Amino acid sequence: MTDAPRFQPKPLPKASVEAPLEARWKVMGDDEARRLHARAQDEHRRWARFGPVSRKRFLIAVIGSAVGFAVLGWLFISGNTRTLLYFGAAGAFLGVINVIVRPAEFLTGLFYGLAGLVAVLKMGGHFLQAILAAFCLGTIGIAVGTTRNLKNLDGE
Repeated sequence: MTDAPRFQPKPLPKASVEAPLEARWKVMGDDEARRLHARAQDEHRRWARFGPVSRKRFLIAVIGSAVGFAVLGWLFISGNTRTLLYFGAAGAFLGVINVIVRPAEFLTGLFYGLAGLVAVLKMGGHFLQAILAAFCLGTIGIAVGTTRNLKNLDGE
C-alpha cells in the first residue's frame, strides 16, 4: 500500500453534462472545439429553467398577467377595489402557471377562463356574469397561447 492520496474525480458542472462536448467538434481542432463547447455551455445557462431569460419571462408573465387581469376585471366586471384584488391575484397565479406549465393554445384558454370564473365567483358576482367572464377571458387566453406558440415556432 502506498501513502499517495486516492484519485478523486471532480464532478462535472451541470452545464457540461447538459451541453456536452460533441464528437464533431474534435475534428475542427482543440481550440475550435473548446470555443464551441464554451458557447454551448453559455447558451445552456442562458436558456436554463432558472437562467436569466427564464427569470425575465417569469417576472413579465406574473406581473403582466396580474395587471392585465386586474384592469380587465376593473373595466368589465366591477370598478371596485375588491374586483381589482381578486382579479390581480388570479392573474398572478395564472402567470405562474403559464411559466411553469407552458400550456398550448386551448389549455391556456381553459386556464384563463377558469381563473376568470373563480375570480368572479369569489368576489360575489352572479353566475351568468361569471360564465360570461370565463368565456371572454378564455378567448383572450387562446389568443395569448397562440401568440406564445407562434413565438416558439419562430425561435424568438
